[in-house]
Amino acid sequence: MPEMKAMEFTDKLNLQPVTRPVPEPKAGEILIQVYATGGTPTEKLWYTTSHYADGSTRSQGTNSQASLQG
Repeated sequence: MPEMKAMEFTDKLNLQPVTRPVPEPKAGEILIQVYATGGTPTEKLWYTTSHYADGSTRSQGTNSQASLQG
């Protein structure tokens, strides 16, 4: 199975390089290759944009996965 390089957060919120299998898109999905990305030092502390700070779901939250799926 083909592999890809990725970065992921550890339990202590540090970034570490990892190798993962290349995902295989299912029907109605696409696979994109990312060459570069950026972030801010505090981004790892941000709460997900699909929920409010109290944990309740946002109806208009940003979810890139849902946006890509249409």
